[in-house]
Amino acid sequence: MTSVEDQLKEMSKELISRSTVQVVLESGLYAIILVLLFVGNFITLLVMALNVRMRTIPNMFVASLAISDFLLGALSACPIGLTTLVTSQWPFNDTTCQYQGYTVVTLAVASMQTLALMAVNKYFRIVRPAKYRRYFTKKKTAIMIFISWFYSMWATLPYFLSGHKMVFHPAKFFCYLPIDSGPFTAFMVTVYIGLPTCVIAFCYVRIFQTVRSHNNNFQTANVRRNTVKRGRD
Repeated sequence: MTSVEDQLKEMSKELISRSTVQVVLESGLYAIILVLLFVGNFITLLVMALNVRMRTIPNMFVASLAISDFLLGALSACPIGLTTLVTSQWPFNDTTCQYQGYTVVTLAVASMQTLALMAVNKYFRIVRPAKYRRYFTKKKTAIMIFISWFYSMWATLPYFLSGHKMVFHPAKFFCYLPIDSGPFTAFMVTVYIGLPTCVIAFCYVRIFQTVRSHNNNFQTANVRRNTVKRGRD
């Protein structure tokens, strides 16, 4: 038995050996989080659907993020994750494990790409306002969101096509990439998390610098205006 199998076996023992009180507390807390996730994202989508004024370009990204979070709860966390927590074991077959692993990665990647697009949108609105309307029409924004979702759906396909499978992680109580999938995990982290994170960081740093510069200029103008006013008085 390999060290990886030993780790998974040990984590399985820890999951099964939980006390009734621990199972109830963890399952209850998880259920509360899921309820908040469903209610919060449902209300967000409902408000945008009913209120025409809320259907703005920035809110299109918010809607995309709400959909990915809602689906993560509806397709994976609620029916599969909660059941696993309650039963203290993986009660489903291997097909369900592969489905959950694919769903979790796809929706997590979709959320990350959406956050990056939101940052880019804010960057152009604040730092490059003259170019904002050229790049961010409703049609172009819809295309951006579609591409980000399509891109996310392909995230794990190379892994599956190479003959690999997702495995159940008892410590996470859901199926995911194996612990020993180092090269592919590094690739996933770099491409689907690292790059979007760099984009987000760059955009918000530039936004901060622009806002700070604007505030400084505004304060300087006020000081000069007050100085001139006092001189006239």
